[in-house]
Amino acid sequence: MFKKIVLHGWRQFRNVDIDFHPRLTVLTGANGAGKTTLLNLVSRHFGWDGSFISTPVPRRSNPSLMYSTDFWDIDDIQVDIIHSFEREQNRKKQAAAQGSQTTIGKIIYGDGTETLITVPNSEVGSRYDVSIPARQRIDGLHIPSHRAPSTYQQVQNIPTIPRRRQEVFNQYLSLVQSRYLGSYTQWSPQYYMKETLISLATFGYGNAVVDADPESARLFEGFQEILRKMLPPKLRFKRLQIRVPEVILETETGNFSIDALSGGAAAVIDLAWQVFMYEPSESEFVVTLDEPENHLHPELQQRVLADLLTAFPSVQFVVATHSPFIVGSVPHSHVYVLGYDDSRRVNSTLLDTVNKTGTANEILRDVLGLEFTIPVWVENRLENLIEKYSKKDFTEDNLMMLRQEMTSLGLGKHVPQTISMLAQKKDGQ
Repeated sequence: MFKKIVLHGWRQFRNVDIDFHPRLTVLTGANGAGKTTLLNLVSRHFGWDGSFISTPVPRRSNPSLMYSTDFWDIDDIQVDIIHSFEREQNRKKQAAAQGSQTTIGKIIYGDGTETLITVPNSEVGSRYDVSIPARQRIDGLHIPSHRAPSTYQQVQNIPTIPRRRQEVFNQYLSLVQSRYLGSYTQWSPQYYMKETLISLATFGYGNAVVDADPESARLFEGFQEILRKMLPPKLRFKRLQIRVPEVILETETGNFSIDALSGGAAAVIDLAWQVFMYEPSESEFVVTLDEPENHLHPELQQRVLADLLTAFPSVQFVVATHSPFIVGSVPHSHVYVLGYDDSRRVNSTLLDTVNKTGTANEILRDVLGLEFTIPVWVENRLENLIEKYSKKDFTEDNLMMLRQEMTSLGLGKHVPQTISMLAQKKDGQ
């Protein structure tokens, strides 16, 4: 389990200090703030190693490029305006005393031990690796932001050797990673899940001439219990039913092939399958989730984290999201906003409970920093109206004309907000 991660003076990060909640830590902020980078550093502990792209820096006396790993001195407030060549020379001098690696942060684990996070300080190419030299072995899995597209594939064969949990997870993960990296696989992850469910049901319960396999039956029943906790309540899921070669969801609203489910329900099943099949002997483990809101209706976004916490009580979740419905969905959690300071560097801020109780619009505005929560075309029309009426006297007649014009444009519900903004503009003139 993870206790803390600290980053400083690397890439866009000035000072990021994340205390992981024992159950749920949510990272939010604008695009480019570094949410996925933080997840990548955590998920390196369980097989999702990946290199980082270096920044090319022109040489002053040589047309060829040299590359930087983007570490910098956090005490240098002029870091953004120093000439790139001079900055690189300064970094080399600073790094010389540290050997071949420069420390950019640390990770503290649940047992209190810690390890540094370092990057090469010279002689790098277009890519480089982040090093975590005393990395602990952490049980866990990473679920990326996008599901691999899947087309219908009919199950061709039923394996006769019972599949065990770890085997199922490893094969499913291999298919997910291959598709995520753009490689071709004959069978989709969803096909493999169907094939496994049919095998578990066929051999788990046995019949007059086939011995039952209790472990297969236990896995099949266990996954059904997880689905009862995670599928949308409106669906009223009852059980899985096998009609070879298809897997059917039996619900109070009708029976559906698992391939015919909506994108949101299919995403929930995919999420539940990965976490359930990974679970190592009921022990604690970590799950990192990148943008779980993808494919989910807002109603499901409000529920997905709470349902995961209920379904998997021994898991520590670390989640990156843009969704205001997810940010405020679980009260007992740590929510960190990664925000830019005046020098366009990123710092972390822990939200208090008050900031997590707002509406979606309030969270978009106050937490995610979205100045307007209305469509851009509406925002543009309001700005034009404010500009137009700011040139007129602030009188009752002019305000009445503004109200009438907005009503005729279908913007009547924005009148109070517009008058307030107009008054502020007039005060500033």
